[in-house]
Amino acid sequence: MEETAGNALYLNQNGPEPSWPVLAKPKTVEVAIVGGGLTGLSTALHLAEAGVSVAVFEAHVPGWGASGRNGGQLNPGLKFDPSWFIERFGEDQGRSIVAFGWSTVDAAAALVDRLGIDCDLRRNGTLRAAASERDIAGVRRTYDEMRALGMPVDWLEGEALAALTGHQHYPAALLDRRGGDVDPLKLVRGLAGSAARAGAEIFARSRASDLAEQGGGWRFTANGHEVRAAKVLIGCNGYADRLWPGLAEASVPVFSSVLASEKSKTLSFHIHIRIFMLLVAI
Repeated sequence: MEETAGNALYLNQNGPEPSWPVLAKPKTVEVAIVGGGLTGLSTALHLAEAGVSVAVFEAHVPGWGASGRNGGQLNPGLKFDPSWFIERFGEDQGRSIVAFGWSTVDAAAALVDRLGIDCDLRRNGTLRAAASERDIAGVRRTYDEMRALGMPVDWLEGEALAALTGHQHYPAALLDRRGGDVDPLKLVRGLAGSAARAGAEIFARSRASDLAEQGGGWRFTANGHEVRAAKVLIGCNGYADRLWPGLAEASVPVFSSVLASEKSKTLSFHIHIRIFMLLVAI
């Protein structure tokens, strides 16, 4: 993996990237996936397990982007409270969205367990904290809605909260015991290995370009070789550049800072992330 400030900690902990082939000849598959991050690799895994011919084309190596150098948090839920989705999408669809959004950590943990991925998975819970006194009401509302839906959350204040955070900065928080964290690089490498063992082909340093619809399917080039597929999934996050019209304009550059403790033997670093829209060509 090319060295960057954002992945130095995980590279130091996990060692060299496994060897992946580079596309060296034309390829035809049922589904071609552009991007070897969590989206692309998880999709490749499940398609391969279903018997679908699938190949992943990564411009660098699996996990090079945000999937392999994020904070590693496993945080149940979505940005808005459950009632927001129910009010806007109706009782049935709204509750379906809520059930999905707040069960993702359970699903991720089950997948890690099924595949036997060693990614330092811990489920010690996650906190949604009020940053100030005026924020308490909003966090409390979220807590009340989650409790009403039977979710395993606790309300914390004072010493109980300070015992978990190590300080008394936050006046209140909800603790969701389903949350946790992983080593993201270990996770993405484990997914890549599992997808390959299931039958997916994974090509590193094989940047896709010139994507176009052709003959009822799709074609693009990678390393100068033509790739043909019935369907194409673009899962590049902020690195999709101009592979598809309008895709670059659909992402907004954002900078996020991450600080690791001295125990982790690293300094603070910056990660370049992007808010993105996932485009599926079908």
